[in-house]
Amino acid sequence: MTVNLEASGAVQVQVKYQAPRIRGVGMSQVVYVRNTPVLMLTRMARHLAPFGASDTPVRAVVRSMCRLQMVLQEQGTGWDASADKIGSALQTAFGQRGMSLELQGRDRMTVSSQTVSPNTMMAEINAYRRGFAQLDLLGIRKDDGLLKALQLKRGALGRHARAVRDPDQALRFDRTPIGVFRQPAAAGSRELIPFAQLDLPAMARAASEKLNWGPRDWVVFHLMEDGGARVSEACTVTMAGWAWGDLGRSVQLRNKGCGSRPTKEVVLSEEGYLLLLKYFEQDRRPQDENGPAFDRWAKGRPYTPENYLEFLLARKIDPNTVQVFLNDRKEPLKSSSYRNHQWARLRRVLQLTVTPHHMRHRYVNQELTRIEREFWPEPESEEGKQRYRREIEQFTERMGWRVPESLLSYDHSGKLMKRMDWTSWNRRGKSSGAAPITGVAEGMGFTTAKASGLTGDRPDEDDEEQDRDEE
Repeated sequence: MTVNLEASGAVQVQVKYQAPRIRGVGMSQVVYVRNTPVLMLTRMARHLAPFGASDTPVRAVVRSMCRLQMVLQEQGTGWDASADKIGSALQTAFGQRGMSLELQGRDRMTVSSQTVSPNTMMAEINAYRRGFAQLDLLGIRKDDGLLKALQLKRGALGRHARAVRDPDQALRFDRTPIGVFRQPAAAGSRELIPFAQLDLPAMARAASEKLNWGPRDWVVFHLMEDGGARVSEACTVTMAGWAWGDLGRSVQLRNKGCGSRPTKEVVLSEEGYLLLLKYFEQDRRPQDENGPAFDRWAKGRPYTPENYLEFLLARKIDPNTVQVFLNDRKEPLKSSSYRNHQWARLRRVLQLTVTPHHMRHRYVNQELTRIEREFWPEPESEEGKQRYRREIEQFTERMGWRVPESLLSYDHSGKLMKRMDWTSWNRRGKSSGAAPITGVAEGMGFTTAKASGLTGDRPDEDDEEQDRDEE
């Protein structure tokens, strides 16, 4: 699709549709469309994301509003268009994402799809709701309540649940782990085991003799089971992360996107902690390239976590650089190695298409069920809803996510999706403290920024910024 992006004055830029890219951090970030800074999207991103451009929900809002803006301009209108024209443009925009939008007057617009999961549809709806809220805050389009009528089609969650029982149907929803397949597939069919019926920890323990895992491998498994850690986080525990919890059951992990310092806590079960001690005191010493130096320093003292940490500090070795889990080549254990060997063996023994990320989904859904049971008010009350919301926020922070919307892709039951008003998350007032955008003509559409204050590094035309899943 090719649209006109009007610049200040009479200059026009022909731009083939391309997802917007965010560059910069916090209040200095700028949104580009094909190397062209875009005023409206930049202001919107700054209002939504004072903590930086890597936030997935912010990218979703910017991407959706960019798509809708292009559709509006292709239709020869803008953000001041009537509700009917905005609805027609939304139909086109949803259609480009494989979804169908039914217009049933101003009071009802329903979204459905045969190939897109309800979670994805709801994420798109919430992106538009937040985007239109920002248009109102920025004074671009007055909030006329149009997006309140936008909702998931009634019964979509139920139809999705029924559809995934059919293996052929389930293949269409492969981005959400609704279940796993039995291997090898029987002739002409594939047996699907629904996610809710999958108890991976129990199945793995029942097959422990065939797995032949050592203590190290089981501790990594426990970190995924007990705290929902990603396999990359579980494999890269450092001595600093363990020392944070006084070398006890509490361990801090490196969170995705937060650098090399451990920031996320996982509390191991008693079984997991004993296995960790067993690995360190019995199996780790032959794998440790610092082992001979430790022996000379220790002068007969045993190879324990406490003594080893004291040794690192005495030798001025940063514990953040020393990984707890090693391999037989005296190298830090890599998540790719764990996947390709230990986890691949689990798949072969169980004959299931399971992945380490299923453990994370299992943990998150267990916690969401617990929070629902303990904090959702019955009968409903505003005070009880606020307690529920605070608990969801605390769980989000504990998991290392920046915003609670990250939970939506893990919400298999759909209850969280129904409970929360996602338009209120991270909604900012007009006084956002954003740095002024100078030298760009104010307008309601896309605006170029040649000879403006939006200088800085611009992305190369072929520089792809892809949205990635948790894994």
